[in-house]
Amino acid sequence: MTDLLKIDVQRFHKFEFQDTLVISSYLLAYFVSKFEYVTTAQSPIYNVPFRVYSRPGTQNTFSFAMGFGQRNMIALENYTKFAYDFPNAKMMDKAAVPDFAAGAMENWGLVIYREVALLVQNGIMTTSTRQTIGRFICHKNTAIWGSATKSALLLELTNG
Repeated sequence: MTDLLKIDVQRFHKFEFQDTLVISSYLLAYFVSKFEYVTTAQSPIYNVPFRVYSRPGTQNTFSFAMGFGQRNMIALENYTKFAYDFPNAKMMDKAAVPDFAAGAMENWGLVIYREVALLVQNGIMTTSTRQTIGRFICHKNTAIWGSATKSALLLELTNG
């Protein structure tokens, strides 16, 4: 979610965000880090930025998650004929955290992964490991994308 207002007060930063729909608290996540990221321009198919975040020095491991993740989102939309449209979260962010206890966790526009469940070291990882990571990305994309389409449908039904 994009911040609407950032105020610097002494050595602190105050951020204000746009209002969201009423959501379950477990879908909310704040990701505060000095991680680096790669991003794509908005895709003409699903029209949201796609970003992968990780600790500095790991950018050479982002390409598989970026390419495969985007192709999977396109395939989901083509198959279902529903666009990824998460209200108030016009993004698909993925963050790789080295010491994340779970394999991954879906949030509103963000999926947080254990580093080994998202990042691929070319020339080092086996085909089997790449397939496992690919299946995991598909599973998480489907979960967050499915939540987005259900939320949009419920909003449409509620508002008539």
